[in-house]
Amino acid sequence: MSILVHACCGDCLLKLLHSLEKEKFFAKTESAIFFYNPNIYPQEEYQARLRAVKTITAEQQIKLIVPNYKPQNYFTEINKNAKKKSDNQKEIDESFYLPNKLERCPKCWQLRLNELFSYAKDHDFTMVSSTLLSSSYQDQAKIGQIAQSLSRTYKIDFYQPKNIDYYLPTSGFYKQNFCGCLYSLLEKSREKYKL
Repeated sequence: MSILVHACCGDCLLKLLHSLEKEKFFAKTESAIFFYNPNIYPQEEYQARLRAVKTITAEQQIKLIVPNYKPQNYFTEINKNAKKKSDNQKEIDESFYLPNKLERCPKCWQLRLNELFSYAKDHDFTMVSSTLLSSSYQDQAKIGQIAQSLSRTYKIDFYQPKNIDYYLPTSGFYKQNFCGCLYSLLEKSREKYKL
């Protein structure tokens, strides 16, 4: 059995690896980490998260796969079928609208998980999982639904740990307080400054 694990950041990766190892579901020699995150913005944020993941994979001697960073893939997906303005978008100014997270997040999860399954299929991995499951910023139930649908499409199993320790203490690398995309960064700023 070989498992390809999608990773979004170091903190979530450690939590998921801890869960997979507790459940005796992770063999480092047959597994790899897949850092595909075109949603992360700006590029400095992407690089900071990638450095943290590289530190962890190097320490634990796990193979790391990093496809090219192409944020246009994310923005194209989010803006697909989007109206210029709808009731589900908050106006920031006359020329920029903030897509509602209930619409944009599932598109983002679909994009990243689809790439995970596609890569796994092309490279003979028998199973996949994702750190999206170990993030407190994500809707794990919806992610599970998307993953199960892709599992049927690609005929690759998706592993969802039974118990994830969301409060596992982790330290020594870059951490962040937003999911990674431009829109979540703007939402955090609006909350912080009460805009």
